[in-house]
Amino acid sequence: MLSKDALEEILNKAGFGREKFKNSYYSTTYNNTAEIKKDLTAIPDGRNPKGAGRKPKMVKNPYIQEFINLVGDRLPQWLDDVIYGAGTHHESGNTRIPLRTLRTLLQSQEEFTVEGIKESLNRRSAIDGRSVGDRYARSVLCSLESAIKSIEYHLERGKSFHSYNTAEIKTGV
Repeated sequence: MLSKDALEEILNKAGFGREKFKNSYYSTTYNNTAEIKKDLTAIPDGRNPKGAGRKPKMVKNPYIQEFINLVGDRLPQWLDDVIYGAGTHHESGNTRIPLRTLRTLLQSQEEFTVEGIKESLNRRSAIDGRSVGDRYARSVLCSLESAIKSIEYHLERGKSFHSYNTAEIKTGV
C-alpha cells in the first residue's frame, strides 16, 4: 500500500489538485500501484495523459473581413478559381469539397480547427440527419489552408478582392 505522500505526488503529476486528491484518497483504497496507474490513465476530459496522439491543428483566417464584404455570390474570377482549386486539391482523390462549403467557412470563422469545422458543418447537415467525421473535417481544413496560402500568393502579386474582369462587368456574368 502506498503512503499518503506518495499517492499525493502521483496525483499531482497527473494534474489532480489538492481537493481531488483528498476526495480520491479518502473515498478509495488501493491494493497496489498497478490499480493507481490504471486509474490515473483515465483522465476525466478524455485526453491522453501523456499528450500522445494527433495535435490539434489551427489555421488563422486573415481574410474573413474581405469575404464578409464581398457583394452577393459574386467572386472575382481569380478568387473563384483559387477556392475551387483548393477544394479539388486535397489528398483523397474522389472527394471534391464544394465551393460553397469553403466560401461559407471562409466568411464565418476567424480560426479553423477540426472541431470548429465539424461543428459548423454538422449544424447544417443535422437537418438531413447526417454528421461529418474527423477525416472529412481534416480534409476541409487542408483545403482551407491551401486556399488561404493561394489567396496570399495572388494578393502579393497585385490582385484585389474587389477586382473583377472588365468582361464580367460588361456582360453582367
